[in-house]
Amino acid sequence: MHRLSKLNNASQQKHTLNPISDTAFFTCGARAADARAVIPVCGDFYAERFLDKHGCRIFEGFKRQTGACAGIVARHRIIDDLLRDLLVRDPATSVIVIGAGFDSRAFRLLGGDWTELDESSIIDLKNLRLPVAQCPNPLRRIAIDFAHQELSACLPEPAPGTPSVVVMEGVFIYLSEARITATLDALRRAFPGHALICDLNTRLFCTLYGASIVRQIDTLGAHFRYLVDEPTQIFRLAGYQLETAVSIVGKTLEYANNLAMLFLANCCTNSLLHGYAVHVFHTPKIEGLCQS
Repeated sequence: MHRLSKLNNASQQKHTLNPISDTAFFTCGARAADARAVIPVCGDFYAERFLDKHGCRIFEGFKRQTGACAGIVARHRIIDDLLRDLLVRDPATSVIVIGAGFDSRAFRLLGGDWTELDESSIIDLKNLRLPVAQCPNPLRRIAIDFAHQELSACLPEPAPGTPSVVVMEGVFIYLSEARITATLDALRRAFPGHALICDLNTRLFCTLYGASIVRQIDTLGAHFRYLVDEPTQIFRLAGYQLETAVSIVGKTLEYANNLAMLFLANCCTNSLLHGYAVHVFHTPKIEGLCQS
């Protein structure tokens, strides 16, 4: 018990070192709340494990952001479904989750050889609350100091002949354009022919619909940095091809069975429907990774 207390204290002290890491508690709290619903959207029943006192305090400030929380849950479900589809086709696929936060997909999805990279504060808490040894799939966790370590030095070696998919959920919005370019270059060198799944926001979407959540995230000391009119352009310039984009707002309404609002969104508000989406890129094309 004394050792557990010490680990908890050490973990919570580290959380204050990186404001972006603290945003993981917001997204984790949204998924934990969803898991308690009568009919969960993504059903991440592990999320509750990571909400220590520090995490609960952070999520408390986001509870009233109901639209943002619903979007976080829908985003997670979209990526779940994309990965499920891919792993059915090839269960040996290497899945590399960068900025993993409290992602528990390695425990929830069937198949895959998993690698999670994040700051040591996140990795330490994950190892404490959900040990690697309990994972039904191969899993390794790698601690990285994103501000001072090169991503390329921390990426795993690709398995010969095995497809790779990189997941970066809720990450690119916090990076500068130069940092994004460097990240994409590192990924292309490390994993030739990989698929990349990520979410992107347009500047217009955040201006029209995201002001409240932007202010709340600012209170953590984290700030949105990659806000441009056409966020996919930097990926194309880096040699990626866009395979598909799935509207997070559209799926949020679909999961809520709000078909009337979905119809209106389709008809009237292109900036709302398509300004926040999960994107699948490839370099070059990997057959079969697309949203049905």
